Formats: sequence, C-alpha cells, structure tokens
Amino acid sequence: MTDKQVVVIVKTGIANIGSVVSGLDRQGYTSRVIEGGEEVLTAKHVIVPGVGHFSQAMHHIREHNLEGPILERIKRGLPTLFVCVGLQILGATSEEGDFSAKGLGLVQAPVHKFPPTVRVPQQGWNRVSPSAGMKFVVEGYAYYSNSFAFQEFPADQGWNIAHSYHGVPFIAAFEKGPVLACQFHPELSGEWGQALLARWLSLSPSIAASDWATSSLTIRANLPSASSYPEKQGVTRRIIPCLDVKNGMVVKGIQFQNLKESGIPSERAASIAASDWATSSLTIRANLPSASSYPEKQGVTRRIIPCLDVKNGMVVKGIQFQNLKESGIPSERAALYQSQGGDEIVILDVSATIETRKTRYDTVQSVRNVLSIPLTVGGGVTSVSDAQALLMAGADKVAVNSAAVKEPALLTAMATAFGRQCVVVAIDAVQTGPQKWEVVVRAGKEKTGIDVVAWAKQAVHLGAGEVLLTSWDRDGTKSGYDLELLLAVSKEVNVPVIASGGAASEDHLADGLAHGADAVLAASIFHYEEYTPQQLKQGLKARGLPIRI
Repeated sequence: MTDKQVVVIVKTGIANIGSVVSGLDRQGYTSRVIEGGEEVLTAKHVIVPGVGHFSQAMHHIREHNLEGPILERIKRGLPTLFVCVGLQILGATSEEGDFSAKGLGLVQAPVHKFPPTVRVPQQGWNRVSPSAGMKFVVEGYAYYSNSFAFQEFPADQGWNIAHSYHGVPFIAAFEKGPVLACQFHPELSGEWGQALLARWLSLSPSIAASDWATSSLTIRANLPSASSYPEKQGVTRRIIPCLDVKNGMVVKGIQFQNLKESGIPSERAASIAASDWATSSLTIRANLPSASSYPEKQGVTRRIIPCLDVKNGMVVKGIQFQNLKESGIPSERAALYQSQGGDEIVILDVSATIETRKTRYDTVQSVRNVLSIPLTVGGGVTSVSDAQALLMAGADKVAVNSAAVKEPALLTAMATAFGRQCVVVAIDAVQTGPQKWEVVVRAGKEKTGIDVVAWAKQAVHLGAGEVLLTSWDRDGTKSGYDLELLLAVSKEVNVPVIASGGAASEDHLADGLAHGADAVLAASIFHYEEYTPQQLKQGLKARGLPIRI
C-alpha cells in the first residue's frame, strides 16, 4: 500500500467514521483518522465527515486549531471532500445553533432547518440534480440523513451546484476543482456513491491544483456579454440594519440622547438573519429552482428495509422471537439484500437486552465491510458510549428500546452527542383495546403500562429522529402491519416512521406506506426468498409510489 493510497479523515466530533473507512477500503485506499495538525495541509486527499451538530463541530474544529488549515487547503486547491455537517460548516452560520455559532464562512449563506410540512430529519434516498459542468456529481439517487441544509447559495463564487427537494429546494452538493461538498452521504449511497468517490479519489494533487484555477477561469469565461444584460442590472442596493450598542445592549434614541435599551445584540442579529436573510437572498442571490418546478412526488423516496434479527452471530427468525431458526450469516445476507435493491439494512441483536450484554461489534463490522448503504443497529444499547462504539464499528444509526423506556434522558444524551438523525427509538407495541396499544420491553417479555402514541411523541420530543414501530402482536405472523397503530403514531410525530411486524406481501407494504409509514421493514419474506426487495419495489413503483429503482 503506497502513501498515495492513504486518505486522511479529519475528526470533527463523533461521526459514522466506520462507514467512511469501509467505503474507502472498497476503493482500495487505507485511511488515517486525525484530530489536528499540519497533516491537513500535507495529505493528498482529506475527508471532513459529518457529525451530529453544527455548533459542536465548529467548537471541535476551533479547539483543535483546524480552521486555518482547512481553509488554506481549500485555497490551495487540494482534493478535499466535505460530507453532511461537514458541508454545512462551510457556511456563515446555522439555524441549528440559533445562528449563534459561526461557520468557516467559505460560503456566505446560512443553513436553515427544513420546513415543518415534511418529516424532519430527512431520512432516505432523494434525487440529486447536478448543474452542467459538474465533474464528480451526476444525476441519481443519494442517501440523506439531515434536518438542515443550504436553501440559498451565492451565485458569484464560481461553484457548480447540485440540488434536491424536501419541502423546499436545497443544495445537494457543490464543487470547484478538487473540492467537493456533499449534503448527502456518498459512502452510503450504494453504487452511485461509490462511483462518485472513485471519481474524486482519481484526482492527483498536481492535477487538482491546476484544475482549481482552470475551473474557476472557465466559469468566469462563460459569462454572457455585457450587452446582454438589462441596462440597470448590476450590483444590488443593500438594506443594512444597524445595532447601536452601549454597555453590551442595543439602544436607540434621538441624536444618541435619552437612550432606551432595545435588546441583546446577538439575539437581534440572529432574528434579522433568520427572518430577512432568506427572503432577500432568494431573490438576489439564489440559483435554486423554485419549489413549483419540481414534480409533485419528487423528494425523499419510500424505503424497503430488510431486517436481520441476530442471535449468537447468526440471522434468526421466529414468531415474537420464539422458536428461532437460523437463516444465514449476517454479512452474507446483508450483501445479498443490498444487491437485490434494499435501501438500508437493520440489525437487531434480539437477545442482547435479555442476556444483559452488548451487541457483538464484530458482527456490525463484518456487515459494514460489505455494505455501501445505511446500517441501523440495535440491541443492548444502554448508554451513549454503547452507541458511540456501534457508530465507530460501522453503524450509521443506533436503535434504542428498553433502555430508553427505563431512562428517557438517554435519547436526549444521544441526540446531543450524535445529532437526532443518528437516533432511532424502537417501540414494540401490543394492542390492549380499540385504538389502544401498550409499550412492551425486553423482547416483549415485560409490559410497561405506557401508551405507545404518548411514548412516541415523548421520545421524538427528547431527541429521537426516527421511530421503528413494531406490532408485537403481528411479528412473524405474516398477517400484515397493524395499520391503525401506524396511522395513530404517524399522525402525532413529525419524524420518519418505519413500519414493522407482519409483512408478507406487496399489498402489505403498500398498505403500510398508505397509512403513514415512511419506510417498511420486513424479514421473513426475504429470508425465505419469497420476494426480493427489488421485486417489491418495482411493484410499489408501478402503483405510483416514489421508489428508488
């Protein structure tokens, strides 16, 4: 392995580094994770991956003196890839930190939260539409896991941009020369994402540096002639709010007499940025398509998720976790389901909680090594450190069930550490009466007396970014999802809901999606080779559902 084949990953907090490392390994590259130092400037290829929270990422960058080296690397035109929150920190500020934390400022625009009219976080595959001239990003579906995005972008800095749609148009990626920033996760975007990584990794630093200048000059050279512009078109007039400050407070009077306090400077500035920046920028600066230009059903697609229930390192299946039969090796099953069109994989260690042990990290690592799609892992998670270990082993999201019921604050702690997009609350439900369901824990062995809908709402409020909702009554029965349960929960939360328990046919999956599910999970029908994910997806797409084929 030569030095040319080493990629440096800059640690900016807790991220799904295991997935990034695995993606590079499939490209024939090794990786080295660093927290700071001059290697940011000397490495041939550098990746700045996503972390949970904008403010925490910027704190980590400044604490480890990374701000200057990262910006200098970009200035020199060296191959650098920013992913998810890694893209967002290139902006001026973010709504995720109430506009108080400052980003690297390479892009003079704020990062905004998606509107409440859609599920947030955006979890799933969405179409990427690149502008002409992009070298790395091509048309296709990419995997997103984000609550915030650039919804405007300066049009005068020489960047080529790609866009997607989730309630509003947003920036999917931007590139210039060898510098590429992706809101999506290329390492989790299947063959499409692996091809993108290959294109970016193929750049050598010497070629990349010359391309930076060439691409910038080309962008400028392709401008229309001066005569084609309207007579009064040019630099816009600016509206500039002024904060007169005295003793740390905004004040106002007449000729600086009889001054009255008018607020805290940071709050006033943030309020102005949040309310006025978007409106003025979208008119003056943005080059995103209007929302009305997108097809009605364009946006995040519905997901088909094969589930691997695992015990003692083997895939198993039974009814309500009883009379379990082995159904294969996890890594082999995961690779098969990915090749057959699965949108992501869920691994649940079905005996970890009962046996008071942790999920086997070697199982997670072996599965991650063969996957280039998202991986959710649950079972035996009782702390933030447990979740962190799973993320480092190769999980992208961590599901927590019994421990969250016992200690709800665990959801908040995990969301604070990793971002809510990494936190899945798994809820097992038994029906106790008409429109009433009770939460059960410890693999269905203990009733809690907790109402399922109330617990789902509380869990999302505490920090869960996705709900994995299993009808315990129907698990393994092939009788279809509990549609009333799905509808009751999905109406009360604004995060994605995964339907689980009882699926045995295309009709069952379609019913689940029609009753509020954003994704549908199944196990038996895949393990027993009754269907492949791709067969089900083709049938669902023929019904008019937004599906990635």
